Formats: sequence, C-alpha cells, structure tokens
Amino acid sequence: MSLNDRLATYFRERPSQWVNAHELLTVAGFAAWRTRLSELRRAPFNMTIQNRQRRMFMTSLQAQRTISEYRYVPGLTPDRGTEQGVTGDSDTSTQAPEPV
Repeated sequence: MSLNDRLATYFRERPSQWVNAHELLTVAGFAAWRTRLSELRRAPFNMTIQNRQRRMFMTSLQAQRTISEYRYVPGLTPDRGTEQGVTGDSDTSTQAPEPV
C-alpha cells in the first residue's frame, strides 16, 4: 500500500472529522505529507479535503501557535461551495483568531 493509499484510507475512516496536521505526518510520512494530501484532491482519488487554521496562545511557550487541521468530506465537491473560513482547494484558509 502506498503512502497516498494509507492517507486516503485514514481519511475515509474518519469522514468529516477534523484531524490535526501532526497526526497526518505520522500516517503519510514526515517529509511529503502535504504533497500526498494535495494528490488526494486529484484523480484517481478525487477527494474533497478541507483545511482550517486557528491561532491559539500557548502558555508554556508564551506565544501564539497556528493549529492546522484537515478533514475529508465525502460527497462534497469544491464547486458546490465551502463553509465560512474553510476551503477544499488550498492550505491557506484561516479563521478568526480565538480569544486569548
């Protein structure tokens, strides 16, 4: 099974569930997990993978950190529209920062 297949299976087992990017790198490989995720959006997989980002203040670091999460949405295609603050086409969507 290829790493693309592993990642596709991982998402299909968790439909509509937000998954932290750190979990994905353990499934799809540290060096190229984002490339594999992008490949799932194209043939032969044609999966709708959405991304959201949010900022959280980490008390232990005394700094803000961006949390990036992804989810597979079965039956949804990018031309049907997206939720507010979430996109299925790129890794650049953001949501308003959470209160500190």
